[in-house]
Amino acid sequence: AAAAKAAQMFTIVNPNNPTGNYVDETTAAAIATMLAKTHTPLIADEVFFPFTLDDTPKTLPRLANLEGVVTFSLDGLSKLLAAPGLKLGWIRLTGPAALTSEYARSLDLIADSYLAVGSPIALALPALLDHADAAVVRIKERLAANLSAAQNIFSAASGLRVRYSAGGWMALIDTPPLTPGTELAYSVLRQGQIFIHPGWFYDLDSPRALALSLLPEPTSFAASCHILREVIESVE
Repeated sequence: AAAAKAAQMFTIVNPNNPTGNYVDETTAAAIATMLAKTHTPLIADEVFFPFTLDDTPKTLPRLANLEGVVTFSLDGLSKLLAAPGLKLGWIRLTGPAALTSEYARSLDLIADSYLAVGSPIALALPALLDHADAAVVRIKERLAANLSAAQNIFSAASGLRVRYSAGGWMALIDTPPLTPGTELAYSVLRQGQIFIHPGWFYDLDSPRALALSLLPEPTSFAASCHILREVIESVE
């Protein structure tokens, strides 16, 4: 069985969370060549793919379209609409028909037996998807505005740097070397009930990295960034 023979799979998050890095065309072609040669299936988590920022090239490839590679591309409604309560995910299976047919039967069995979609959200799905394009535009505008605000607020502080992000919902900030990110996260929480993640939540090597969500309402986001900057400066 094809599913049983897959001893290993290759996994990519595109764009990565929280770094916001996309797989470019050159890298995607190299990955396709490697995986096709070794008959290795790909799991491509692309739930954040539509959320490019303004300076991101528009020719980024979807990994679901890699030629000759069996690909399980993951996506979902809650990310598409930025609505965490709407839990509905899906897998797009692509690749040579001779290799995907048995995977498709296995996925059908799993979905029908264990992961049935709730009836209310299934019935509402057509209407919800009608709002998807407009929702992505609104979300991207907010993400770009908040990222710009973070860059402006933190650029004036010594030793702070907002990392480049091509897409997604997060911003990474490198803080001065005096206080670990975990201690800063606790300090900010005590100061203003603001929740930020230390970088090690995402296995980042830097102990001073902080991860901020770019989804909040812009006024609240800017106010929170000012509080974060004040806390960082107070512990330097």
